[in-house]
Amino acid sequence: MDTSIVHEYIIIIDTNILHATNSNFNAIECPNLNNILKLEKNYDKVLTNGMIICIPEMVLRERCEIQSNRLKVIKDGAIKYLRDLQFDDLNIQFKKEMKNYHEKIVETSENYIKTQKIYKIPICSEEYFNIIIEKAIKKEPPFKPRKNKENELEGDNGFKDAVIWYSLLEYFKKYPFPANRKIIFLTNNTKDFNKNIDKLSKEFNELTNKDIRILQYNDKKDEFTEALRNDYSESKISTFHIDYINLNGKILLLSAELETINDIALSVKDVFETDVYDSSNYEEKIKTELKTIFKKQIKEDPEFTFEEQELAHVYVSIEYYKWSYRVLSINVEFTNGTEIEDYDSTIGDGREYGEIETEEGHNYLIDDVKDYLKSKGFDLTNTDIDWAVDEITEDD
Repeated sequence: MDTSIVHEYIIIIDTNILHATNSNFNAIECPNLNNILKLEKNYDKVLTNGMIICIPEMVLRERCEIQSNRLKVIKDGAIKYLRDLQFDDLNIQFKKEMKNYHEKIVETSENYIKTQKIYKIPICSEEYFNIIIEKAIKKEPPFKPRKNKENELEGDNGFKDAVIWYSLLEYFKKYPFPANRKIIFLTNNTKDFNKNIDKLSKEFNELTNKDIRILQYNDKKDEFTEALRNDYSESKISTFHIDYINLNGKILLLSAELETINDIALSVKDVFETDVYDSSNYEEKIKTELKTIFKKQIKEDPEFTFEEQELAHVYVSIEYYKWSYRVLSINVEFTNGTEIEDYDSTIGDGREYGEIETEEGHNYLIDDVKDYLKSKGFDLTNTDIDWAVDEITEDD
């Protein structure tokens, strides 16, 4: 899983969410998951940039076992039915096709989650099993002890739930996700998870230093969609900030960023079809584009700020032989930190300038680069520009 995305929801799905009635080899596909996948693809960009759906490996194994048991009943019934009808050839072929049905279920389900880009969270390591055993003995969540005839607690129902839970704890403790990622565990296990939200959320935070929301998602109670809607109301776009430079009457976008009401920042430069605009009407054109692209996410009157940047640093890479040189690349950096790299091997090609270490040779080089940058429209009036020349390599 990529941990570098700035704003992301991490949605973890419990076994009971994947309630399916199909009788094929796919143990994962079901109406609930299809709806979640639609939310992932169709929800507003501000909220779902980088949304990842995750299934714990224990959930996948459990779903495959459930589906395997379902198909076994169907298989046994079909074999008896074909035998009673004396369809011997068909019966033989059916038995052959269903011989490795459990392996087919596992393979089909694994391929499905790969196709849908669903991430599989591995089962927790052995070191956590001592904690799980201790919880089972003490009957602590997510274990759900039964009461015997004497009204005493006994049993250790909840082992699979505990493995799922500690798989999440280990995973999110191990990987350094940004603090603004929103982790949501979807489960309809009201007896073990939903009724122990405070205890489990506290444990999760203490061990991972991250927050988790445990929500129900079913036909009667959909806390997940409600949570997304609430987050949406807090994530309306309030500001757009655009940095640019003016090159001979053409406006070149360097960066574009939006900010939401709850202070989430997101780069949006890649949404533009072009990064070059005419200087006479660039502000209105950019405003119109952004309002059109983000019309569902912006508040009624968003703020737009435009800031022209200056050239701050020029880094020149050259190679030379005896008394001639050529520029391999020019890297220009602006006051906002944005960099642009330009390659032109013709600058200074064959020009005799003397030793580069001398002031005269250095000035020859800088003058040629300045002439080139001016021809491209760069403003070099800033006397504080920092010029640097790469370490020189000499051809033998």
